Amino acid sequence: MDRFPRTSEAERLALLDRSSVGSPVVSEAYQRVPADLVRRVRAAADRRDPGFPWPDSGGRGPTGPVADWGTAIGKLLVDSGRTGPWLVARLHALGFGVDLAAVQALFRAPRVHPDEDLVAAVVNALGGEWSAGSSFSALYEAARWADGTPGGARVLERSASGVSGANAIDVSAYRMLHRPPAHRLPPRVHGRDRLIASVRERLVESDGAVVVLTGPVGCGKSTIALAVARELDRPDAPVWWVPAASAEELADGLYGVAAAAGATVGRLTDVRRLGRGEQTKRLWTLLAEVVPRGVLVLEDGDAAVARAVADAPGGPALLVTSRTEDADGWGPQSVVVPVEPLDAVDGGKVLLDHLGVRAAPQAERDACDAQEVARRFAGSPLALRNVGALLAAMPAGTGILDALHSLALDRATPEGAPVEVVYDGSLSAIDRSGPGVAREVLRMLACFGDAPVPESLLAPAGLAATLESLVRVALVERIATGDSSRPSLKVPQAIAELSRRDRRLDAATVLRLQRSAIDLLRAAADGLDPGALRDWPRVRTLFPLVEELIESLRGDDRGQFADIGELADRVAVGLVRSGDHLRSGDLLDRVLVRTAVLGARHPVQLALRRTRAWLTGLDGDLPAAENILRRLLREQQDLLGRDHPDTLSTRDCLAWTIAEQGDLRRATVRFARLLEACSAVLGAEHPDTLAVRHRMAWVTALVGKRHLAADDLARVLDLRLAVCGPEHLDVISTRYRLAWALTLCGKLTEGEEHYRSLHADVERMLGRTHPITLMVRWRQGWALHWQARLDEAEQLYQQLLVDQEKTLGVDHPRTLRTRHGLACLLVHRGRLTDAEKALRGVLADRTRVLGPDHRNTLDSRSYLADALARAGKYDEAERAFQALLADRSRVLGKRHPVTFMMRLFLAQVHIRKGRLTEAEHELADLMSDTAGQLEPDSRLVFDIRHAVAVLTGLRGRLAASELLLRRLLADRTAVLGERHRETVATGESLVWVLGSQGRLDEAEETCRGLLERCLSVHGPDHPDTLVARYRQAWLRVLAGEPERAHAEFGELVAHMRRTLGPRHPHTLRARSGRAWTLRLTGRIAEAVDEYRVLLREHEQQLGPDAVMTLRIRDGLGLVLLDAGRLVEAEALFTALRADAERVLSEGHRDTLAVREHLARVWARQGRLDEAYAEFERLAAGRSVFDPSHFDRRRSVHVEFLERSRRLRAEQT
Repeated sequence: MDRFPRTSEAERLALLDRSSVGSPVVSEAYQRVPADLVRRVRAAADRRDPGFPWPDSGGRGPTGPVADWGTAIGKLLVDSGRTGPWLVARLHALGFGVDLAAVQALFRAPRVHPDEDLVAAVVNALGGEWSAGSSFSALYEAARWADGTPGGARVLERSASGVSGANAIDVSAYRMLHRPPAHRLPPRVHGRDRLIASVRERLVESDGAVVVLTGPVGCGKSTIALAVARELDRPDAPVWWVPAASAEELADGLYGVAAAAGATVGRLTDVRRLGRGEQTKRLWTLLAEVVPRGVLVLEDGDAAVARAVADAPGGPALLVTSRTEDADGWGPQSVVVPVEPLDAVDGGKVLLDHLGVRAAPQAERDACDAQEVARRFAGSPLALRNVGALLAAMPAGTGILDALHSLALDRATPEGAPVEVVYDGSLSAIDRSGPGVAREVLRMLACFGDAPVPESLLAPAGLAATLESLVRVALVERIATGDSSRPSLKVPQAIAELSRRDRRLDAATVLRLQRSAIDLLRAAADGLDPGALRDWPRVRTLFPLVEELIESLRGDDRGQFADIGELADRVAVGLVRSGDHLRSGDLLDRVLVRTAVLGARHPVQLALRRTRAWLTGLDGDLPAAENILRRLLREQQDLLGRDHPDTLSTRDCLAWTIAEQGDLRRATVRFARLLEACSAVLGAEHPDTLAVRHRMAWVTALVGKRHLAADDLARVLDLRLAVCGPEHLDVISTRYRLAWALTLCGKLTEGEEHYRSLHADVERMLGRTHPITLMVRWRQGWALHWQARLDEAEQLYQQLLVDQEKTLGVDHPRTLRTRHGLACLLVHRGRLTDAEKALRGVLADRTRVLGPDHRNTLDSRSYLADALARAGKYDEAERAFQALLADRSRVLGKRHPVTFMMRLFLAQVHIRKGRLTEAEHELADLMSDTAGQLEPDSRLVFDIRHAVAVLTGLRGRLAASELLLRRLLADRTAVLGERHRETVATGESLVWVLGSQGRLDEAEETCRGLLERCLSVHGPDHPDTLVARYRQAWLRVLAGEPERAHAEFGELVAHMRRTLGPRHPHTLRARSGRAWTLRLTGRIAEAVDEYRVLLREHEQQLGPDAVMTLRIRDGLGLVLLDAGRLVEAEALFTALRADAERVLSEGHRDTLAVREHLARVWARQGRLDEAYAEFERLAAGRSVFDPSHFDRRRSVHVEFLERSRRLRAEQT
């Protein structure tokens, strides 16, 4: 066999990040395969040996992987040459108390042995390899599943495909949120110098120090913390500010700090999947890594936060402010520092700082009055600040005490509640001089907690004057946000708490103010498009306001709960579409609980449940999402009807969830019916209708109708551009899918150009490291890989990997996917040892992170098996593909295209092992099962046709093989182009067939064109180029130019040693060609030495039963025959004949060649009768070959037969 058929790298690349199920597409997939050949192959498959476990229509026999496992373990025992007693003794030495009967049962029992440790010990003892991810362990696990005794839980976890699956962390927002609020720090801090210095010293000098500032509201705890933060904050050791009024708020804050400090998306996602208590524990550990230096300030921690701090396992230094004074509650490592009130002097200074500078005589009197006021307000800095701000608005010349009396603020005593008194007096003063709504406006703002409220949001309410008064008296703060042109207003937490407890506002008024707050947010959300990139900042602004409003909502007004639920749903969808899955999930979980008063079947609750299920699916738990959506759909159909817009949205989500799990048959039916309903109810150009068309085109591509999908996506893109504009996620998503479909169609340049353009646009819109940008960059590298532009693909992958590890984390599925792509590049470069090592590493990580049944894990196993096959490790590759076939069938179904692909790969391994009859049966079944399910120009169909063509040639039917290859070459050229590597591979097979028929001029011309294309596309070092050079030297031999061939083989061997390595199968084959030319040029002694070296290396690298090893033995026998060493040659050929018949079959071409060579030895020995009889049998065996076949045309045995006949006639 001169050429092993290639596997299709492109088809596997197409399936790196998706699953697909075939559905009826066309019935002419194999219309280019002659009908007589199909019938002949089918008939051969029907004449199979009933004792052999031939594959059924699903690709495996009745026992499938169980039989494969039994064959593999039995072959291992036979090959090892060990006996049962030896194995029992070895197992006893390893601590297994088994007898001979138990060991024999392990090999003979119809069921798989359940003791994995014992099986592993047996495999290792017999010389096999048992380790995580090895072919023996994978096949054993597959057999246990088929036998009904799996070894453990199989996790099938995956993330959604497409840009909707991108999960982003808004790092800039978290950094802004958790920086110390410097605007709250007054220009001068009075009376706290020693305390600030003491706290700063303790935090700096003690690793992991915990300092807790305790005291009542308004005593200045936060001011002290801000002063310490100002002194300690450095770029290399920042101070982070975390609101911590509850355990939930603490967990959210720690999460935000971890995100702002650079924790990866993967690790943050893992944290969010835990319960609240576990989240906090894990976050402490995470912060110890990402914030090795610096300080965390936890503001206003309660008793629950105290327990969390006490349980913290270490990490950054903590500065806590709290009203909880129990020193023991904060843990033994904490230092609790009570914050005392200011004395009269320092308190007076605080008041005067806010009062402003007045004329000298009055300033002297003010100093005395200020100290008196400080005593009255118990030295509370917050109360004194507010009093100063209020007094500053009094007419000039008014004395402090007089102004205090006029404002009715002279009632406070040191034992009283100074902050409450100032709060009430300030509001009363504002109301006396204004419209009298200050208290209500403040209460409305308090609905949003301490979340910043953009002033632009409040402008329509006509509250400018009242808001300005509240700012002036320091009950409301004006702060700068990310956009300095749009300042926001914020109610300090202490003031917000007082406002919510204000008894002057009755329940009806509170409900009315809540309604006003809700209406403000609804107006702000009016026209918001969750998919429009321009609206994502608005979504991020609304999120904390909606979150706080949900928590602060009081009363039982169902209308308010319904409105806030609807608003929260829109914001949550916007967060999901912008990539912030985690905050969206938190918001949905909270609002679902708060709106439970509406009832589970209320439309708002149903909509929230749908969004939550959608997010659950996006985050990987697709089965759970499907279950929720099925229940939800039944309820909506009962309440709203099947064609209500809300019901249609749920139907869309459910069909998408089913498609993402690989059940494309059901998904196709659902999308088709849904599209009809959406078009009738919503209109053909409604965004929801276009979304259904987009997803239906995606499924259409997955089932094999890629050209139709590309056309549909192009039309959807035009409509979406018209409806949404270019900077919209829907447009980005369709551009992403269109480029993907074009690449699958073979329009590689066009697809890569689409990705390149999309990459530039999304990087401009979202940034270089946004998860959507990272996804598009990976796809661009994938498209380059498809075009065999390996250097460009590798460079892009390497740059991408750096950004992914930094942004997403080393264990994120998309980071692992890039590592997998780099490993695949090694395979295609021919660096098989490096590729095998890299793939084993990726496989181990994917198994650990994603689970053994995740599609990405299975893809890594597929590529590893392919690398093993390319390296000539056919036994291990066969076991790996057998296990893969069983697992793919179990996970995806027997009729899934990826399962079909595994069957093809296994058939190709059998061809490479010389088991042609078995491969013929497998390919016949495969053609039968895939006909009518795939497009005629799908790569899987092309690959099956290629394998059939090569197998036909190996069977000696060269004319039929040539016909198949020419038709396939024309089709691949039309679809992929003449420079595509699969087209080149088909041409190389055609060269082999033409050369084998003796049509050397045609073969040489074809080979010359192939070599030129390989050089221009891949360069001189690519394996495809080297294969073309091998074929060119092979043609030189057939043309009778052994000297020239020898020189070319010598140059090729040197080149392959340098680029591929000395043990690469291509290098070994080129060396065998050089040894062949040594014999043909008469250098017999050199040929004998070279063949002996080659035989030793082939046995070590490929194994004694490999086809190439058998051929090297045959070549060695021929040179021994040429050297006249007939006894050695006869012994060698006799043993080789038995091995070839055992490994290949009696009718295999190589077996027949060995028999011919043995007959030639007999003829040289004068044993003419034996030789004559053998040549007669050989003539009958080769009668199935075409007359033009090289073996039929060789004249050696024909001339011998004629001469023998004449001699016999004369003797008679």
